[in-house]
Amino acid sequence: MNVEDVDVLIVGAGPVGSALAIELGRVNVRCLVIERRTRRSPQPRAKLTNIRTMTLMRRWGIADQVRAAAPLPPSFPSDIAFVTRLTGWELARFPNALSTAVDRSKPFPEPAQQVPQDVLEDVLRSHARTLPSVTVMSGMQLERFEQWPRGVRARARAVDGGTEVQINAKYIAGCDGARSLVRQLLGVEMPGVDLAANVSAVLRARTLWSLHDKSRAVHYWTSTPDAPGILGPLDSTELWWYHLNEAANGGSLTDDELRRSFFAAVGAEFPCEVVANSPWLAQRRIASR
Repeated sequence: MNVEDVDVLIVGAGPVGSALAIELGRVNVRCLVIERRTRRSPQPRAKLTNIRTMTLMRRWGIADQVRAAAPLPPSFPSDIAFVTRLTGWELARFPNALSTAVDRSKPFPEPAQQVPQDVLEDVLRSHARTLPSVTVMSGMQLERFEQWPRGVRARARAVDGGTEVQINAKYIAGCDGARSLVRQLLGVEMPGVDLAANVSAVLRARTLWSLHDKSRAVHYWTSTPDAPGILGPLDSTELWWYHLNEAANGGSLTDDELRRSFFAAVGAEFPCEVVANSPWLAQRRIASR
């Protein structure tokens, strides 16, 4: 068994875990980041890195790297448009609603950037790996940990069932999402209520830009009763994301059902491939112990 001795064990290399590793690595704190995933998710959750976060990217020296990696260029307008359907009437538009364009009337050093979470994670992890005191292990998942007089002793194993690692750390940081194993092992509960079942999807539709007359925007909110939701481009050519609010069957739709809903939001049928199709539950919860 391999043994690692570090100051901080960070479980999860998403935006939070990677950002923590970068902050600690900049002041030479020894960190080990473990992440069970080995590849990008086809379903990016966040799609915008806002002004405050881009200011952090600037301080870390990677703002330009984030913009270069983003599928939508910085010049792509971050308008939000409300429409009946994408091919229907435009009801209202808020220009530069997400502040991706420079606005001299607002005192911020970096505009926001439209960039999918999976792309941003790649940039953050790559930068974290350049810091001498940070080690990032992909394909490694936490199994258990226990507190002891000098900190935490944890056990992690490769997701393929191979390498096993014992980690001795002063601190452990649970950055492993809503279903955090760290939180569960600590006995921290998440009481609250479920609000609504929704669907989040990514679709490939190469002809969609040519089917409507709306100016470019990153959000198109649809008000049609049969497909109330939001859609927008992930890149400037073919990939689109789609959120259907209060979906039937707890948000578990077949790809055919999802396509029909997407066609209803657009107001037309066209060649379309479902890349990702995930139900998600809007919740109001607070961690407590």
